[in-house]
Amino acid sequence: MSITVTCPGCNGKLTAKDEHAGQIKKCPKCKSDVEVPAPVDWSAGALVSHELEEQTGAVNFVTFSPDGKWIANASDDGTARIRDVATGKEFQKFNFAERIFSWDENDEIAFSPDGKLIAIASGNEIAQIWDVATGNVIHKLIHTDELNSVAYTQNQKEEQDKGGIWGLKTGLRVNSVVFSPDGKLVATACSNYNAIIWDAATGKVVQKLEGHIYPVKSVTFSPDGYSIATAAFDWTARIWLVATGTEIRKFKVNTHHCVNSVAFSPDGKLIATAGLDETVRIWDTQKEKEVHILSGHTDYEVNCVAFSPDGKWLVSAGRDKTARIWDVASGKEAHKLEGHSEEVKSIAFSPDGKWIATASSEKTTRIWKPVNVQSVFVPVKKENTIEVYAGYLSKFPCVSNRNIALAGMYELVKQENNVVCYAWFLTNFSDAPQAADARLRMNAEAFKIAKQFNTVEALNDFIIAYPLAKEVGEAREIAYQLEKERYTLVSDDDKEKKARLLLNKLLRIWLDSDNVQPSDLRLGYALVVKRMTDLLETEFSDQAATTEILFHEVHVKRHKEILQSLGTITKLLSRLEDAIHQNTRQTAALMRQQVSVMTHYFGIVEDALHGISSATQSVAGRIDRVEGALHGISSATHSVARRIDHQVQSQEYLNWHVEQVASLERRRFDYEQRMIGYEM
Repeated sequence: MSITVTCPGCNGKLTAKDEHAGQIKKCPKCKSDVEVPAPVDWSAGALVSHELEEQTGAVNFVTFSPDGKWIANASDDGTARIRDVATGKEFQKFNFAERIFSWDENDEIAFSPDGKLIAIASGNEIAQIWDVATGNVIHKLIHTDELNSVAYTQNQKEEQDKGGIWGLKTGLRVNSVVFSPDGKLVATACSNYNAIIWDAATGKVVQKLEGHIYPVKSVTFSPDGYSIATAAFDWTARIWLVATGTEIRKFKVNTHHCVNSVAFSPDGKLIATAGLDETVRIWDTQKEKEVHILSGHTDYEVNCVAFSPDGKWLVSAGRDKTARIWDVASGKEAHKLEGHSEEVKSIAFSPDGKWIATASSEKTTRIWKPVNVQSVFVPVKKENTIEVYAGYLSKFPCVSNRNIALAGMYELVKQENNVVCYAWFLTNFSDAPQAADARLRMNAEAFKIAKQFNTVEALNDFIIAYPLAKEVGEAREIAYQLEKERYTLVSDDDKEKKARLLLNKLLRIWLDSDNVQPSDLRLGYALVVKRMTDLLETEFSDQAATTEILFHEVHVKRHKEILQSLGTITKLLSRLEDAIHQNTRQTAALMRQQVSVMTHYFGIVEDALHGISSATQSVAGRIDRVEGALHGISSATHSVARRIDHQVQSQEYLNWHVEQVASLERRRFDYEQRMIGYEM
């Protein structure tokens, strides 16, 4: 697994392998030293580190600054706040906009790569670019409809030096905006079923990605910037070549539900999607196939997904008031983040992967930290019981020290050393490294028990239950000798009777195996039957005619039973056919009646529509007259408004003159007072 690291010198992305954790790598672009962080272990779950101060509205979005020191969220109360991640102390507050509609809850935030700017998209037509330090608006990105998300490129500072961000005036509802990794391109997801790639410097359209048949909800660039992924309400996610705008991959959600969100893994080999079918799906971008379907969320909708910086974990947020951490390799749910009392709207990993932030409709933002695996495992190891180990592995199915826990538990299972414990271990931990040894030990213990009973029945049970055990050969030999003693040590007069008894028993076992699942159990039955057949052929060869007659009798009996069953089925089918014919005749008569009734009513409706059409024409004439009157009123209103403006200006001019006269009067009074002083 590879790790994506951000260079502190140039904000470029560096890819390193897990084994490079803790080492210093040179950035190929600016030659700065970049420390490769150790992977963060979320396998034991997460705990709430702290909760940010409650806001007055639902929190719709949360994100971290590029250096991971700050966290920003946007709320229904029309504010965005930046706080210190460690302390939760508020650093800056932005009053970005008043909401146009009460149901608009699509605020989103993005930091610039250097963390000096922040973009806020709210429930109106303007996305605003703010200076983080001063809290002042630098740019307003004006749209004709609401903008759902904003993101920056790595060289946003260079674009700012060139003259700022251009306005995205597409005349459409823009659902998502994202910059390419090199910052030269911008992609938007639109309500007209298209995604558009723009030149970030000029604002000109570079490519138009056409193919979706419903609005495009989400868009994101691949880590290398050569391709782009989109997710739409047409149940698909797609990958396109940036250079040509050609669709190269299509991922269809078979449940026919809208896809809300799409995200690339850090190495670009996978994408994750989330939608309205309560699932998160991981797809192979090269094979165009589902790798995992992650089920667990409830209440209809999964809002968003995000990969951890090392690509090992995927986190999702849902309407079911939870966020969930998934192990990407296995597709298993590692942990469920619970505690929010309302929908979790947004979720984000910190750049170093050490924090997860969740934003909820309950007006709160929570910051989670990973649980230390050793702190959880120490009491388990101290208790040292099978039950405690099993509970630990059940609660943390993806825990990083799983093999250590399995080894400790298996030692206790070996101490018990019985078939039940081994069978339980294999049922619950079939993929454990100890599974093969557990199976061998279980087979040996089961055979030991069968030998202690020393009966044909006990040995048959062993052979049927454990047909692949290495002890089966010995069990068959012992059972053969026991059965031989039971059926052959008799007088010649009793041989036919004994042969009949043995054959009947064989046939019962044979018939019992017909409905046995799985196939390896049928193998056990077959081994028992083969052994008994060998005994018949060897010890009762002089009774061949008798055994052949018995076999024939059994087959004839089964043949008759099958014929009876077929006769019964034929009768039932005949009755069903008659019923179908009768229902068909009744349905045809009913349809003829319905056609007659519908024809009558269609005539009535046609007459009514003709009357409505005449009335509509009359109303249209009246509307034209009303529009003419409204036009006259509008003209009069404009005239009145101009007169009011003129009166206001005249009043202001008059007020100014009054103030000037009052000023002159005060000056005259002061002059007179000074003159009186001089005369005295």
